Amino acid sequence: LCAFHGCAVQKNNKTFLLLGNSGAGKSTLSSLLSLSDYRFIADDLVLMDHDFKVYDNPAAVSVKENAWPIIEQFHNEFSTLEISEKTKEETKIKFLPLHALQNNKPQSFNLDSLVWVNYSADQKNRLDPLNKIETLTRLIPDTWINPELASAKNFANWAMDIKTYQLNYSDFKTAKKLLDAQ
Repeated sequence: LCAFHGCAVQKNNKTFLLLGNSGAGKSTLSSLLSLSDYRFIADDLVLMDHDFKVYDNPAAVSVKENAWPIIEQFHNEFSTLEISEKTKEETKIKFLPLHALQNNKPQSFNLDSLVWVNYSADQKNRLDPLNKIETLTRLIPDTWINPELASAKNFANWAMDIKTYQLNYSDFKTAKKLLDAQ
């Protein structure tokens, strides 16, 4: 049905799709959640079928250099991972193999909510609901949708029904508590 540029994690049978601009903190947040009792599903590319299920993407999470110190606090062996020859906009990255660390077997999941992520060191930690117009305004430009009319209608109906939030965070532990409460 569609492909999202985002990350997906699950805890207590609730699956979150983390969305946001490049550099907003999606991969860092999904990595930290996955190292702290969430199940990792996907990073960067999340695929959803016509039954509105998302699937494991076995690719490792690309962690940008500025996030390395915080990831090291939750995964002692992170410092031993090799620095990739690839970069993201000239920023060094390491690949964190969360599926391997969690011994995940391929599965599919129903999404419970969409969460737009925005990390900034100087803001309050908040999780606020988004209205449907704001949701669609953010979702449609960054999502590949099957171009068949029936698929587009199904996607639009799904998008109107799913819970949506904006997560602004400066502190991971507080952000985790906000998501845990959902």
